[in-house]
Amino acid sequence: MTIHAKGKKLLEGPSLVILMLCAVVFIVLRCVETSGGLPRFAASYLDDLICLPMVLGSILVAHRFLVRPLTRLALSHSLAVFLVFSLYFELILPRLSNNFTGDPWDIVMYAVGFAIFQRGVNRPLTPIYSA
Repeated sequence: MTIHAKGKKLLEGPSLVILMLCAVVFIVLRCVETSGGLPRFAASYLDDLICLPMVLGSILVAHRFLVRPLTRLALSHSLAVFLVFSLYFELILPRLSNNFTGDPWDIVMYAVGFAIFQRGVNRPLTPIYSA
């Protein structure tokens, strides 16, 4: 499976499957969440787990579409996104508002999602050859 836009290859193979799986998990969570039938782990941590693969995957697709079609995101760029999410959502925002709670396990889930992105999604694409 491959996604193309304007003659540029944006996603293929395992990268596409992982991002589609994250999107399905997100949609299912939203549907089940409204009925109140989510187990505590799913309600607390699955959003954090799939967050970075989805956000970084979107950045990767935009980068490939706008800048360089076959590249990966630099480790420093994706690591910066991980650090910003961890610091902002788990340290800064809870201190600014009582509506938010900092949880070290959320950072662990962000880290696992970061690893999933790095190992499974952030892969260079195979070139498109014209005959």
